[in-house]
Amino acid sequence: MKNRTIAMVGAFALLAACHAAPPPANQAASTTADTVDYQQRIAGLTEPAREGVFLRAINDAGFDCQKIVSSAAHAPISGRPAWVLECEQHNSFVALLDPGGYVQIVPGKPNDAPPAG
Repeated sequence: MKNRTIAMVGAFALLAACHAAPPPANQAASTTADTVDYQQRIAGLTEPAREGVFLRAINDAGFDCQKIVSSAAHAPISGRPAWVLECEQHNSFVALLDPGGYVQIVPGKPNDAPPAG
């Protein structure tokens, strides 16, 4: 996982995907609260919508993925929520959620990820 590519999916894309209104402007938010909030928003999406967010992030990062065939939540990596993704071309990725709604895509999968299938 030497070459790390960051694909950014802005908060507006996540909000549009789940049709939620933005938080009130006067609401104070910490980095931790933002991460938990976005993690909950992604987890609350239907599987096709969540995979659509991840597919867009993979393609925006410059990687090839036509369809995600499996996705699974993973234990946090470096304190960031993570998902393991497998594309139909049998290439794997890890999606890491950064504060503020950014998704970082890393090629490969963690050693402790369950086998695809």
